[in-house]
Amino acid sequence: PCCRAAGGRTYSEVLGIYKTLSSQDGRIRLKASKAEEKLGEEDAPAVAEALLKGDKDVYKEIASSLEHLPYWLMIKKYGDGRKAIVPALEERLGSKDPEIRYAAAAALGNIEPMLRKKLLPTLIEALRSDTLYPLSAAVILGEMGPEAKDAVPALVKAMERTDSNAIFFYHQALANIGTGEALRACKWYGLGRLIYK
Repeated sequence: PCCRAAGGRTYSEVLGIYKTLSSQDGRIRLKASKAEEKLGEEDAPAVAEALLKGDKDVYKEIASSLEHLPYWLMIKKYGDGRKAIVPALEERLGSKDPEIRYAAAAALGNIEPMLRKKLLPTLIEALRSDTLYPLSAAVILGEMGPEAKDAVPALVKAMERTDSNAIFFYHQALANIGTGEALRACKWYGLGRLIYK
């Protein structure tokens, strides 16, 4: 069914915005981007419906947008509408598709910090993958602080197999987690090199 809050966009309208964000026509992308920026609290029910019913590409566009929206701006943009969006993302945590699970976890880690502990299994799964943006997972885990202590072994393994340019992100995550195990794992040796004990 069509989903419209008072004054808000419909599911079809929201779907159209996110579908055209990936258009090869720059003018169409720009128009869609401006429309996406204007989405707000009254549009949240339609955004939530698109998260649940849209195809994978649309879902990833929405989740990525939410993941990269600063928390304070998320509150300002969607307000109480978050109450519709958060359950839609939580439902997607149970997807059989690892990309969908991770996209949900990354978005939730940003817009609903109180749920971060629930996201640990999916974020650890991302660290073990070469395709699920392990660096993004590391950043979210670092923001969790000591609550992410169960992810330390996976962070260390991810750091061991990465190139030197990305080591900083894993090191920072471990430093922010701050447990004894995490701090032992990020002892510096020379310029940007790490030793693991």
